[in-house]
Amino acid sequence: MNCYVSNKPVQELRSKFFSNKSDDASLQILITADELNFLTRKIAYDLNQKYKNETRQVHLIGLLTGAYYFLADLTKYLTFRYAVHFLKVTSYDGEKKIETIYQKNALMPYEKEDLVVFVDELIDSGETMNKLLQQIPHALSCACLTKNKPADFFGCDFVPKAWLIGFGLDDNGDKRGWIHLFCKNYGAEKINEFRSQLKKLFETDKVEEK
Repeated sequence: MNCYVSNKPVQELRSKFFSNKSDDASLQILITADELNFLTRKIAYDLNQKYKNETRQVHLIGLLTGAYYFLADLTKYLTFRYAVHFLKVTSYDGEKKIETIYQKNALMPYEKEDLVVFVDELIDSGETMNKLLQQIPHALSCACLTKNKPADFFGCDFVPKAWLIGFGLDDNGDKRGWIHLFCKNYGAEKINEFRSQLKKLFETDKVEEK
């Protein structure tokens, strides 16, 4: 199976990636770096359409630690006025889901007329985003990837319920900066099924070149 952007074989991309790293057979590419960039530009296009006539500054609040990789890429393609903020949020200890923890006083007292968008690389259970939206009900949500959870702006909303690594997602603190999105201990048949569905998205969605 090939990358839907570069048309390079995914296994070739994987081999090249691990050429200077210790290979781990349990990790397979789910979404390539070029495909992730396409999804990022797709979201940027939607945001630019939303705010193209807006003169006010849009407050983009990235959820640390994972979102800063995605947010850094996303802002390269934005054409409206924005300010970037970060909020430290914890909802996992390794692979274990824990109660969402964040400092409420770290959120600025945004007024109803303020334009606010919470940005995350992945919406998993949706619990973290829901808690933040309770604090700022007029804010919007943005995520590159979601596991069948709603977001106002998203790239792919049918990511499988698998342990994901790379693109800001860590493996017990490691591998956040890996350029491809990997899945851990996820069967080849399931990966192929997901990527077949992903192909349809790439055939129908367009992005704005900048």
